[in-house]
Amino acid sequence: MILVGHSVGAYIAVEVLSRRHAAGAGYRVEVAVVAADTEGARAGAVLLFPAVAHLAKSSNGRKLNMVRENGWLDRWAHHVARGFVGLWPEWVLRGVVRWGMGFPEHAAETTVRFLRSRDGIWQAIHLGKDELAVIGEDVWKEDMWELTGDDDEGEGERFVFYFGVGDRWVADECRDAFIIRRKGHAEGNVKIVMDEAGIPHAFCIRKCITRGLVETRLTEGQITASKWRRRWPGGCRTCQGSKKYYHRSGLDKMTGAN
Repeated sequence: MILVGHSVGAYIAVEVLSRRHAAGAGYRVEVAVVAADTEGARAGAVLLFPAVAHLAKSSNGRKLNMVRENGWLDRWAHHVARGFVGLWPEWVLRGVVRWGMGFPEHAAETTVRFLRSRDGIWQAIHLGKDELAVIGEDVWKEDMWELTGDDDEGEGERFVFYFGVGDRWVADECRDAFIIRRKGHAEGNVKIVMDEAGIPHAFCIRKCITRGLVETRLTEGQITASKWRRRWPGGCRTCQGSKKYYHRSGLDKMTGAN
């Protein structure tokens, strides 16, 4: 079983393993390659830009939390949002999402279809409020992080955390406190990697970032801006087509584009 989680998916992955551990089921995940320097390593989970503690304290979490804490907004926000979205034709919404928010074309189309669906906005707001309420203090049992191998073949990390810098869904102080707590566990069971190339939290909506993250990380080890430029000298077509996001996220510096 291989668990890979991104953002809130990282929290879900750790929670799944925690429950299996509490039930005494045991778990061991075979990962062929996690990183260049951990080939053949075993891991409980590979967690990318993990939102695993105090989501409500993050930059974006604080904004969404205002909806949850205001009684009127808590009840009516999804109705207001759906009514506003319904005022505009699809091509206008697509333009706002693509050029205003900096989404690539395929992601903008998917987002607009979701927003215009019957329950999409309600589901998004309800899920967001639930995540803010649930993802708080780290309550996982300490012995969960002390996994050891059950055979004589290579030892490796059971949990690999890949944190971004300036992540709007992860509060820096909560991330740092989480890292400090994890460093106290058995050596080699938890690996912490800090991004050095300015990769954005929502990297997965852009093909060039996703491929670059995987290929550069697996073949060259830790990602740096120089390695990224060698592999992706101009980004991809969708990144180049959205200059506002391209510049705001730092991809122009990473790829050497103007």
